[in-house]
Amino acid sequence: MAMITANWWSPDDVAAPDQPRVLLFPFAGGAAHSMREWIVELEPEWRPLVMQYPGRGSRSREPFAASVADLAAAAFADFLALDDGRPPLVLGQSLGGYVAQAFTAALETAGITPRALVVVSVRALGDAGGPPDAAAGRLGRNRWHQQSDDDLLARLHELGGADLEVFEHPALREALLPIVRADLAIGDAHVAHAKPHRVRCPVLAVHGIGDRQVSAAESAAWATWTTGAFQAVSLPGGHFLQQRGPVGLRGILAGLPA
Repeated sequence: MAMITANWWSPDDVAAPDQPRVLLFPFAGGAAHSMREWIVELEPEWRPLVMQYPGRGSRSREPFAASVADLAAAAFADFLALDDGRPPLVLGQSLGGYVAQAFTAALETAGITPRALVVVSVRALGDAGGPPDAAAGRLGRNRWHQQSDDDLLARLHELGGADLEVFEHPALREALLPIVRADLAIGDAHVAHAKPHRVRCPVLAVHGIGDRQVSAAESAAWATWTTGAFQAVSLPGGHFLQQRGPVGLRGILAGLPA
């Protein structure tokens, strides 16, 4: 991966350097390379840029982000220097969905309306303008980041994911679990306290049918967070459905009303 700015990375072998950008926000514990399946899914129609959260990769010496809002603000500040005037596509998975929503709201406040906001495997926060719903409240009470290492790993294995074998190595486990905990902590705080804004762009909510953390109804509740077009799809797979193979996202996006 090649560093573009302090926050944004792009593959060295970008297939479509002249295409409009897709901005990708990883899940809790994820780094820029963790979004590789989505990069493959969206090229060559879109040029990928992935946010590299602090505390991992080349940013491993930086302190973890204090909040979802801080991640979104940092991504927004850097993106302004990269903006080429074409509407980007914004995609966030799990924790990244909350960062993507906050980032999209900042874009729209600045007069930039994305092609669409895609939220994958992420529970909506309830009715816009109202208190979090019961499902969001449950997420706030889970507090996975406060569980023991063994219990946290058990929860992660319930979600699935192709990279969990790295936790079998003691040194990697010691290095990676603090990253996961830090991300889960800010996600938990966001769910409990954030007051996000509706967006105007189309929103696509993608749900994995086997997801044990997010139900189809909780994913579809993103409908209340846009004043534009909305579509909810449930596809085979679990929380990390993209790791089972292509999900056909380009075709789904093509059918999303503008």
